[in-house]
Amino acid sequence: MELAKHPTFPSILADRTHGASVLTQRLFGFLQETNLEGGQAADELEVCREAVQRAHPAIVALDNALALVLERVRNGAAMGEAAGTVARRWSKAVEEVVARTAELVREYPRVMTISHSGIVRDALIAAKDADVVAWVGEGLPGCEGLELARELADAGVHCTVYADAAFAEFLPQMELVLVGADAVGEKAFVNKTGTRVLLAIAQEVGVKTAVAYDPLKLVASAGLPARTTVVSQLFEEIPLALADVVITAEMGD
Repeated sequence: MELAKHPTFPSILADRTHGASVLTQRLFGFLQETNLEGGQAADELEVCREAVQRAHPAIVALDNALALVLERVRNGAAMGEAAGTVARRWSKAVEEVVARTAELVREYPRVMTISHSGIVRDALIAAKDADVVAWVGEGLPGCEGLELARELADAGVHCTVYADAAFAEFLPQMELVLVGADAVGEKAFVNKTGTRVLLAIAQEVGVKTAVAYDPLKLVASAGLPARTTVVSQLFEEIPLALADVVITAEMGD
């Protein structure tokens, strides 16, 4: 079995609508269904890592997920077992981040966001009992914000979609700007283009800002690697200083 040629894996590589959390969940599900072991499993994972780095250079969670599974495979675990263990640790950490983010949303329930973040979506849904009102940028050119708005509305969250360029008109009505991240370094993170100006203007007008991410988004080195900064204009690098609150969690053993 060649993992990189299995129909599920190319579909993950080709997905330009969903964020890192959704893609990571799909990747773990795919890997848990495999029975490869030993050297063959390690070789297949290396091929998959190279493909992920080419297809999703800004979404380091996928590469980090594969690296953690690979580490366990090299220590003797079968691929499915290794993927299951890492996935459970990741899921627990994500649950913690969502819970902490939902607490913030309950305190500041008029929320503006951009792009499609699984953690932002789940936190808004978890806090909907606080009469959350979500304002979501449409997310051109991929319109992933429209997908987020549909998911929020289906879950019972009151949602308003705004044209990306019109955010400044509505921003003073907000209490919180909440965004996700595709990669996080020591001083900056990568997210959909438009995030930087949204956070900067929010701070200027006194609206609280926050970024929430799971630990697989963290870049191992102090700064963001070159492959996360030289990408299409769909993504940009944003100073972490533009977020008043940074929410994440550690992946336990």
